[in-house]
Amino acid sequence: AGIFWLERRGAGWFLVTSEGLFRLSGEKLQAIQREAGDFLRANSPCSAAQLPDGRLAVATLRNGIAFIRPDASLERTMSDADGLPTRLITGLFVDRDGGLWATSLAHISRIAASSPSTVFDTRAALPNKPYHALAAVGDRVFAATDDAVYELAGGERRFVPVEALREPVSA
Repeated sequence: AGIFWLERRGAGWFLVTSEGLFRLSGEKLQAIQREAGDFLRANSPCSAAQLPDGRLAVATLRNGIAFIRPDASLERTMSDADGLPTRLITGLFVDRDGGLWATSLAHISRIAASSPSTVFDTRAALPNKPYHALAAVGDRVFAATDDAVYELAGGERRFVPVEALREPVSA
C-alpha cells in the first residue's frame, strides 16, 4: 500500500494509506475501521496535508478531498458537487496562513478548509450568464442577471426563476 501520511501519535504511528487508515504500534499494524478509511479505500488517496487545527485533508483521485478529524473520523468530503473544479485532486499544500491549496490536472484552487463552501453554477440551475447582483431578504437569496431574477429554493441547492421578475434588471 502507498503511504501518504505518517504521524507519531503516542507510542505508535498513524498512517494514511491507499488501503485506508492504520495504527502501527511496535510491530503490530491495525486497520482503523471507520467511515474515513472506507472512503479512502474507495477513492484512491494520493496526497495528504495537516491543517492548523489538527485535521488532515486527504486528496483523492476519484472523489475530491476528505477532511479527517484527529480521532480518525470523517468530518466531511468536498468534491466537484461542492465547488471543486474536478473530482480528481492530485496534491495538497497548506500555506503559512493556514489556507489549503489543491492541485488537479488543470486547476489550482485555494480552499477555505475551516468552513464549508458551495459554488452555485449550472449544476444549481443557474444559466451561464453574468450576474450583476445578489441580495438576501430574510432567509431568501436572490441573484440577478440581465434578463431575470433567480431565487434560491428553500432547503435546496437550486435556483428557480422568479416569474414576476423575468425582465431586464440593473444593479
